[in-house]
Amino acid sequence: MPSLERAAALGVYSPEQLAALRAIFQEACASLELDPDSPEADSMAAKILTAFRLGYVDKETMLASLLGTPNEHP
Repeated sequence: MPSLERAAALGVYSPEQLAALRAIFQEACASLELDPDSPEADSMAAKILTAFRLGYVDKETMLASLLGTPNEHP
């Protein structure tokens, strides 16, 4: 089972939320050249879910935070 599904198993998400979280996970893994089944990707999935639970739902903001890039929004 891929990392995001393992981490999401602890919560309840709508199909739309899970699709958005999966897109963020996949983009972050691709940008960081992580194998989606690696321990590093597991950590990334946990960070994504934690940020989501804290109310960070904007894809660009979350990716900027995860990838260490500045967010272009004011």
